[in-house]
Amino acid sequence: MRPHRCQEEVQVFQESAPHPPPHAGDGRPGDAPGPAGGPPATDRRLVRVGWFDLQVELRAGDPWRTPLLMFGGIGAALDVLGPLVDAIDADVPVIRVDVPGIGGSPAAVPLPIPVLAGLMSELLDTLGHPEVDVLGYSWGGALAQQFALQHAVRCRRLILMSTNTGAVSVLPQPSVLASLLIPRSVPDAGAAARLDGLTLHEDLRTAIAGAAGGGAGTGTGWWGYLTQLGALMAWSSLPFLPFLTQETLVISGADDPIVPLVNARVLAETIPRATLAVVPGGHFGIVHEAPDLGARISRFLA
Repeated sequence: MRPHRCQEEVQVFQESAPHPPPHAGDGRPGDAPGPAGGPPATDRRLVRVGWFDLQVELRAGDPWRTPLLMFGGIGAALDVLGPLVDAIDADVPVIRVDVPGIGGSPAAVPLPIPVLAGLMSELLDTLGHPEVDVLGYSWGGALAQQFALQHAVRCRRLILMSTNTGAVSVLPQPSVLASLLIPRSVPDAGAAARLDGLTLHEDLRTAIAGAAGGGAGTGTGWWGYLTQLGALMAWSSLPFLPFLTQETLVISGADDPIVPLVNARVLAETIPRATLAVVPGGHFGIVHEAPDLGARISRFLA
């Protein structure tokens, strides 16, 4: 690894995210201006990509801005990232997607992470976006890293949040790891709170409660969780991290019991153009609780 080459921030962010008036969309289906003075318009729908139907939510923004493509955590439907989306500059168009078997995307055969990255590129072709910024949270960070390598020409900037390098990484404590290997832990907001050592905000509890396609007992959710887990266990980004060319922001909670902070340091030291930002909170909590995280991300994307 390259010693002392990354920039690091260990602080509570103090600046507030800018909130310019929302803009009309660029004419693509589903893009529409929001109410005057209100949040940007969103459109959730199934998009056919090859053999797969993918649930996608599009947030309208400034058509001249690069869209932000967001990948969520293991077993987590796109709603879990809602609080973070709301905190990001309203001018930034946002694309959230459920991978096959998660949330509103029907179950499919197990797909390795490189194949999923190709599927995301095909989705962008369908939506008409030649270039995006990419944010990957937790499991989604693996998909984001693979996408940035595999489709470098269409990935402008990269944000890796509460994530690691895959199968070869620093694992959590055994008790935490055992809980993560049980699919019921994902849609169980109480279990998530116990793992993270915090009381989750009510809307985040609601999102986690429906994370695996509607909660415990749904076949799609369980199958999707297990296919995501298998894909991650068969993948590692360590060999290719030095070859990522994008300007990268690595974000980690200072007290993350699920993806220990050392994993973020490895990413930031190994990716050539990476900056490390350590924020207060744990794994789930930083999505909603980290002060001004949306402002930090907005500045990075500007």
